[in-house]
Amino acid sequence: MDYYKALIVLIVYLCLRTIYRLALHPLRGIPGPKLAASTSLYEFYYDAVKGGKYIWEVERMHRQYGPIVRISPREVHIKDPYFYDEIYTSSSIRKRDKDSKLVASFCAPTASFSTVDHNLHRSRRAVISHLFTRKAVVSHEFLIQDNVGKLASRLESIHKKGSVFSLKIAAAALISDVLAQYMYGTSTHYLDDPTFRSESVASATELASKIHILRHIPVIATIFQLLPLALLRPFRLLSDFCDFRLWLRKQSQDALQGKGGSTMRRGPVFDALLRANVPAEEKTLQRLEDESFTLFSAGSETVSQALSVIFFHLLKNAEFIKTLRKELKQVMPMPTDLPTWSELEKLPFLTAVITEALRLSGTSGRLPRVSPTEPLIYGKYIIPPGTPVGQSNYFAHRDPAMYPNPNAFDPYRWIHAEDENTNPKPFYAPFSKGSRQCIGINLAYATLYLTVATLIRRFDMEISDSTEDELRTARDFLIPFPEKGQAIVKARVKSVLTT
Repeated sequence: MDYYKALIVLIVYLCLRTIYRLALHPLRGIPGPKLAASTSLYEFYYDAVKGGKYIWEVERMHRQYGPIVRISPREVHIKDPYFYDEIYTSSSIRKRDKDSKLVASFCAPTASFSTVDHNLHRSRRAVISHLFTRKAVVSHEFLIQDNVGKLASRLESIHKKGSVFSLKIAAAALISDVLAQYMYGTSTHYLDDPTFRSESVASATELASKIHILRHIPVIATIFQLLPLALLRPFRLLSDFCDFRLWLRKQSQDALQGKGGSTMRRGPVFDALLRANVPAEEKTLQRLEDESFTLFSAGSETVSQALSVIFFHLLKNAEFIKTLRKELKQVMPMPTDLPTWSELEKLPFLTAVITEALRLSGTSGRLPRVSPTEPLIYGKYIIPPGTPVGQSNYFAHRDPAMYPNPNAFDPYRWIHAEDENTNPKPFYAPFSKGSRQCIGINLAYATLYLTVATLIRRFDMEISDSTEDELRTARDFLIPFPEKGQAIVKARVKSVLTT
């Protein structure tokens, strides 16, 4: 009998909750499907059951209901590039929190990237933000150059063996080694691995593939964080995640124990995090480990995916290669010359190639923001404070009104836009915008410029057994996934250039 009473109470509760969400909720006037407004199970079905497919259902909603849609009982999505800066504002006065439900799924609760509160995020970011300025990255440019040179040496060895390698995995190994030296003053040594094995990007991919489950069932993320990694490691789907977290923990412990060490031994980022004026609660082992995990995960995925897109399209287009090599010879007369990031930035076609690749390779997820105190006004609709509001970069970067033939890789669109004064840059945000913009944007750009220039100038390569389907977004797990598997993009070195 008690079971029946409990069932009746549950049914009554669900009915009342549905009535509230449809008739009384502050978002009741926002257009959208009634089912999506009634229950988060609608989103759960498309993302967790069908596997990252809600992005296409959201796109369908916009076709039916217009630019503003209520996509869940608590969240609004706006597909309008002119409103992007309103959501992701950079004003220090107009605060933007992160969505607590989303960041809980990152399994790094004390990281700056996962910090919900605007003010706390600002104070945490301030500790290390000066280390990621353009000036700081230029002063450590030698770290990138050394690792790019190491990658080039590895490709020469691969050429001698006639082997095929993965551009995505090699790029991930490169940026991981750079990040490790920038943060810890040591290396992951992924570039030394015969297969460029990179646990950092494998870990990020593992977590991303489970992001929707963790978001909708947050208790799982809580359990992940409470259980010892040694207990989770035997599970095949978590092995890379656990191995990488254990490595980060060891590096963080070493940094904490060696507070008197030199900056270069510890790395500039950890040297800043462990300064005497940083509060003790911000120098815990978990804080250092979480900060490291998010910096590695975001950095390795963004750069490796962008480089995969760049090399795939360049190697498939002989005219692109010819144009780029001719331009590179201005600052690299010989293939082994080492230009600076500043020199490479002045090359228009190289810049256009990188800009276009980031447009096509950035995050696909919504990454909503929450205005904690002020309502957001979109046309006749008033969105109350505390509401997660987002806009997927995938839609913003593929808006045909801004980018004709949006799915094509066309570097010339940026060169022509400069000529015609119709630059779509105001609607371009591969690293997001506002106060939460990716902190590593300068490090990412420097790595992209130096890597593309070195490899294109030094090697003649070809794509091997890979198709554009590997790079086509079919599923959204915050980062784009193809319909099946993951993008690895295989290539072969045909020759090493000498002139």
